Amino acid sequence: MSKVVLVGSSIFAQWERASHGFIGHHVKNCAIGGTTSEHWLKLLIGVLDNEAPDALCFYCGSNDFNLEIPDDQIIENVLSLFDQAKAYRSDLPLAYWGIIKAPQKMNKWDRIDVVNSRIMKGLQDIDYYVDTNKIFFLKSRVRSHFFIEDQLHLTKEAYEHMNSLGRQILTGWL
Repeated sequence: MSKVVLVGSSIFAQWERASHGFIGHHVKNCAIGGTTSEHWLKLLIGVLDNEAPDALCFYCGSNDFNLEIPDDQIIENVLSLFDQAKAYRSDLPLAYWGIIKAPQKMNKWDRIDVVNSRIMKGLQDIDYYVDTNKIFFLKSRVRSHFFIEDQLHLTKEAYEHMNSLGRQILTGWL
C-alpha cells in the first residue's frame, strides 16, 4: 500500500475523510490551516523526511491571495515546492490541487485562473494537476451550497465530491 501525503492549508487540513478519496492507499494529512506557500517552503522538507511519501498532494496558494502576495511570487513559491519535492526524490509523483475559486475570492477569480494555469505548466510528466474548480461550478455558476458561511471553507458534501475526484484521478496517476 503506497503512502499519499497531503500538504497545504485549511482546505486539506479540514478534509477529515481524505482516505475515502484515496482508497487502497495510506493517507497522511499533514496540512496546516492558515499556511501560505511561503510557510510550506520552510515546512516541506521536514514533512518529506518524517513521512517518506510515495506520492504528494498539494493545496496551497489560496491564503496567499488573502494576504495580497503577488501572483508571480505565489507561482514561484509553489514551483519551488515542486523543486524541493523532486530534490528529495526525483520520481516522487506530485498532484497539485488547483486553488478553488471560492465565493470569498470572487474578485480574484481571474487571477486564480492565471496562477493555476501557470502552476499546471510547471508540473512534470509524472505529476498531475487536479482541476478542483470542476467540482465547485455547474454550468459556469458557483455551487455556493458547497461552502460554509465564510464562503471559503467547504461543506461535508463538497468534501464527498473531493473524495470522488480523488478516486477518479488515482486511475490515471498512481
